[in-house]
Amino acid sequence: MLLLIALMQNAPVLAQDKPLPAELKEAYRNATRSVDGRPGPFYWQNRSRYSIEAELLAEESVIRGSESVIYFNNSPDTLKQLVVRLYANLYKEGTARDWPIGKTDLTDGMQYSKLKVHRFARDEDM
Repeated sequence: MLLLIALMQNAPVLAQDKPLPAELKEAYRNATRSVDGRPGPFYWQNRSRYSIEAELLAEESVIRGSESVIYFNNSPDTLKQLVVRLYANLYKEGTARDWPIGKTDLTDGMQYSKLKVHRFARDEDM
């Protein structure tokens, strides 16, 4: 019984003998993750808020709409680029895809007429 108690007291030490992945070691060093796996003092998450309005024009085979995205950069870094992925362009002529599409299904793809970028300081500013 005494041996079992001694082994149980050393269990955390024995568990730490396993090699840690490099990403986990870096997270500990950067204080983004604590040793027990919870977020550390320098942990942060970015987030976004979407508002989408759409109208289906069935006779024209068109969906017209607008979208507003508010992106909250809670990181200590400045974002240097904005990436807009137009996944709906799978039906645009000339787009690379893994399957054939009939000529009657090809379109000019998704088009946008306006893009605005507003700058806010932090999440709590909204």
